[in-house]
Amino acid sequence: MRKKINAIMLAVLVVGTVAPRADTAPQTINEVVTWMADRLAALEAVEQTATMSIQLVFEDREEKTEEERLLVFQRPNHFRVASDMHILVADETYLSIAFPELGYFMKLPLTDELTVVIEEQAEMVAAMVLPDVAALWARDPAVALQALIATLESEGLTFAVKGWVEYEDRPALHLRITDKREHGMLADGLDAWIDAETGLIAGLSAEIDFSAMQADFGATAPGWPARYHLEYRTQFVTVNTPVTESRFTLDTDGWEQVADFDELADRMQAATERSAGREWVGTPAPDFELTLLDGEVFRLADQRGRVVLIDFWATWCPPCVESLPYLQALYADLPEDQVVFLGISLDRSTQRDRVQAMWEQFDIRYKVGINAGGDIATAYEVFSIPTLLIVDAEGIIRYQKVGFSPEQMAEVRTTLTQLLDAADGSPKLNE
Repeated sequence: MRKKINAIMLAVLVVGTVAPRADTAPQTINEVVTWMADRLAALEAVEQTATMSIQLVFEDREEKTEEERLLVFQRPNHFRVASDMHILVADETYLSIAFPELGYFMKLPLTDELTVVIEEQAEMVAAMVLPDVAALWARDPAVALQALIATLESEGLTFAVKGWVEYEDRPALHLRITDKREHGMLADGLDAWIDAETGLIAGLSAEIDFSAMQADFGATAPGWPARYHLEYRTQFVTVNTPVTESRFTLDTDGWEQVADFDELADRMQAATERSAGREWVGTPAPDFELTLLDGEVFRLADQRGRVVLIDFWATWCPPCVESLPYLQALYADLPEDQVVFLGISLDRSTQRDRVQAMWEQFDIRYKVGINAGGDIATAYEVFSIPTLLIVDAEGIIRYQKVGFSPEQMAEVRTTLTQLLDAADGSPKLNE
């Protein structure tokens, strides 16, 4: 879905006042493509920062998250694109792609033109950038933009050129994109502001209707918002000014190198299979510390003598959210002095309010903390969520399960009951 939204996001913001310009605005989307391509091809260097904000609208509340983005570009083959999820850096010798939250990176030798190397990885790289950036480093920006427009039009989107405006104190071309599909996600259309000097997207704004998307799939996702408003604003730092070489270096200290996207996928799949298997059962649970939402520091080693249920989850994971009421109901039936439930959220630290709001929404009474750095999940080799573990009173993992179903809760209840009985002096479980 990320790739589709990135592709659709030729989008935008509030319309500013009309900006006086000597030249005539392009009148059709084909003219816009030619106009953008000319400016992108002529752009020698640019450095810009951007803020991507998302306002999530639930039935009973609203939440907002923000992400900072960076683009540094200098011809012929230097660039840096950075966000919370990934970093792309090209210098004279390598195209490096890093995934900070996963702790992996790859270095692809630039034995050919940069555009050739990127085209070889196009399917993955295109999902990491907005379409203007993909066109910026394309062999032919016009061809890249025309292919995008053709794809969107074939999916039922239409384009209207609204003319020049003043956007963020810079002249820009305003586009409006309308979604006419039966279950289209763009509830109120998209607006896009294209910077007049650079040809890059200056701002985006769109209303995404999740209910329409869910209807298209024939199901609803518990805990998902009904809608969200996306807003993207750029701030140009420099245009056509030489960029220092240090902007194109990547510090990979502490990350693990993989050869390519296939190896990355294999590593993640192998870790998922390991976490879904039985190899953790019967082994000591790795110790950890986690600061909870209420400020308490939770230490697994301090829980000896009590049974501990650990749930790795996130607010953006529908099955994780679906499982919360079941876990709370189970927790309420068990003796608090003998059992501990801990929710380990893999949300970002900036999403604390969202985690807290969801805890209150479901009236969850057990402990929860955010493992934003992911070190606990890494220690437990958790790459798929929800992942649920049960640790006995002696610190040994006795149960592990990836995924969620209501039927699974009966299995969890049985395991907890047996472990509590064993801790009270009943015969130990067979290992």
